Amino acid sequence: MSDKSFIQNVVNFLFLRPRNTKKKRNISPQEAIALQKKHAADFCEIGLPYKVPYVEIAKQLFEEKETVFEAAVYYLTRIAQNKKETAEPIAAILQNYMEKCKNTARQEIVAAAIENICKKR
Repeated sequence: MSDKSFIQNVVNFLFLRPRNTKKKRNISPQEAIALQKKHAADFCEIGLPYKVPYVEIAKQLFEEKETVFEAAVYYLTRIAQNKKETAEPIAAILQNYMEKCKNTARQEIVAAAIENICKKR
């Protein structure tokens, strides 16, 4: 239970009296950078290779919802058009998906996307 009563807390709140809080210290830019690097290192999956962002988008091709699938195809196409070095790997991913997919409507969408990627190169 707290040292102060509920009534005392209400009075302090109403009259905007400062709370007894710990004083925060400012840190230097070097300390901030070191903290950020430590945080990133703690959450990094050590030993696993770096994954390019479009791999995460490619996983959405297997979603059942058509809107998610169409958005994934759209974004993969846009990435391939904007960054020429990603065009070939993305086209290979889409080609592989098209070969494994049994849905003809999705195959047509992916084929159009591949054609669009190859045309822009």
